[in-house]
Amino acid sequence: MSENPRHGRTGTVSSATAGSPASVPRVRRDGAGRSSLGYVFAGAAVVPVVFAFAGPGLVARQTVGVAVCAAVAAGYLTGALPRSRPARDAARLGLVFAALCTWVGLGILWGDSTERTLIELSRDLAYGGVLALSILGASSRSWRAAALGLAAALIAVVGTALFSRLFPGLFSGFDPDLGLNFRRLSFPLGYWNGLAGLAAIAFGILLLWTSVPPRRALRPLAFAALPLPLLCTYLTFSRAGLVLLGLAAYGVVALGAPLKRTAVAAALALLAAAVAVLVARTQSQIITGSGGDGGWLVALTLSALGVALYRVEPRLPRARRSIPRRRSGISGLLAPLGAAALVAGLVAVALFAESGASSPPPNSDPSAVTETDPSVRLLRFDGERGAIWGSAFDAFKTDPVTGIGAGGFAIWWQRDSEGEPPVSDAHSLYLESLAEIGLIGCGLLFALGLISTRILASARSRFLSRGDLAAGGPLILIVGLIATHAAIDWVWEVPAVAVFAFAAIGIVSAVQSQPRSARPLRGSRVASVCLVAVGAAVVQVPSLVGGERLESARLALAGGAGEVAVAHADEAVRAAPWSAAAHAVRANAYLLDGDTDAARRDAGEAIRLEPTDPSHQLLLAAIERDAGHEQAAAAALVAAQALQNP
Repeated sequence: MSENPRHGRTGTVSSATAGSPASVPRVRRDGAGRSSLGYVFAGAAVVPVVFAFAGPGLVARQTVGVAVCAAVAAGYLTGALPRSRPARDAARLGLVFAALCTWVGLGILWGDSTERTLIELSRDLAYGGVLALSILGASSRSWRAAALGLAAALIAVVGTALFSRLFPGLFSGFDPDLGLNFRRLSFPLGYWNGLAGLAAIAFGILLLWTSVPPRRALRPLAFAALPLPLLCTYLTFSRAGLVLLGLAAYGVVALGAPLKRTAVAAALALLAAAVAVLVARTQSQIITGSGGDGGWLVALTLSALGVALYRVEPRLPRARRSIPRRRSGISGLLAPLGAAALVAGLVAVALFAESGASSPPPNSDPSAVTETDPSVRLLRFDGERGAIWGSAFDAFKTDPVTGIGAGGFAIWWQRDSEGEPPVSDAHSLYLESLAEIGLIGCGLLFALGLISTRILASARSRFLSRGDLAAGGPLILIVGLIATHAAIDWVWEVPAVAVFAFAAIGIVSAVQSQPRSARPLRGSRVASVCLVAVGAAVVQVPSLVGGERLESARLALAGGAGEVAVAHADEAVRAAPWSAAAHAVRANAYLLDGDTDAARRDAGEAIRLEPTDPSHQLLLAAIERDAGHEQAAAAALVAAQALQNP
């Protein structure tokens, strides 16, 4: 059976009809059985869910990253990977990302912090493992199962987040912070704006399935579930999340969903969500995150609204079975204008809503208003994102070609912010990349974007022509919305968000993959892939072990156990001798124990490893003051001030 141009199915070529066996390459079926598709579905769903529930901590993230890279090596050793022969664009994508990781690692040569650069490199290698696993694990016949698994995982994460607010007692073991007063919804990611972005994508996926579902029976179910991500977005109190919802709705129409049906469905979903929000606002513990009282009422309201939407769905404008490739008239005009308006609105929300300050309502205490009604922040304009972006551009101007080194913005901000609270990220992937990896690194990032755009554009045409928009459309929404969100926030560095984008583009690139030959892979190819995958895992191990020991040392230090903190810090230093943070923590532990000489040595080593970080000079000043060396303490303070005002 030869390849079917409609369904893309390829089987074994018969030698009786195609010539002698020696002249025909042997081709194997690329995992189209039900059990194989089930494994692909589960694999695509499990990996991002594990990242999501691992939490925002460095240790948890790198543990999963090491496991993913090891899985790639194990797949090649056992013959389970690759499932198919990757297309050229997929290979280019992998090569460019590998070049980007290499450039990030080279930043050790000129950056001010080896430790921070290796942390950034470890994060990128973990993402690379997810990308490789997606490209190699999906095929032209199994990508639909992988796509549906990824979409299901994203919706499940958003649904779990919402129900963690309604029923916090069921989730307290997963999130130690759950239940604290006046807390924006962020479980399980640990970051509310990141969760708002995923909720917006979930809304877009469900809205798409309302018009073009993979199965007709799924259409009313998707429509009934639409209020859930909307309420989840509200409880994050994220201004950018509201704009992302609009961008998601626009993306559904731009993909090819019927405009009239999509608009009506979105309007009814917003109306239902408004009712759910009004009910939730009557329950103070649900709004402030201080408890679960009233959760059952909100859940029952959502259930009733879902039943109503389920019954209304057959009355919506008829959904088209076939969708035209090109749109004309108003629909065609909406594409460029809508994209420009929504992206501009997203940037405006981030810039203006975070750069100025508006007055609270008269005769009111701002803190009290925020505590009793956190949604007030949706109408208030305060923050410092504009200053952070300006600082990142200033950092870029100091060394535009190579940048200041990956991970170096946190140190730069301490020197450039004149006493502002510490910030680790520039809240923009693109501006932070300009600052840290310069024009060369941004060129690689731009090339990565161009290849991804080419893959997505080609895939969209294929989805429309073959009726695969329900399966493939969510992948395009995931990549597009996360890439847009990364322009105004640090979601790139939230693994639970970023891995969805990398998995999605990997699965999309597998759409045009070719069946793998039945002949065994060459040993040299297997060895080289395993060497790269194992190397990527090994690079992450020192930071992983050192980070775990460092967390233990900080906990012991906070509890006043100086000797225990010294012991854990010793292990952290041995695992990652380049870690200035480990030396600084050990210096604090020695200081707590009264050993100022040892504390001074560690502070000096931290200064040597990160000479531009003023916090280490301040630590040295505290040590010298404790030892009674006022002149040395004054000199350290002068050095710190010089770094803070270069």
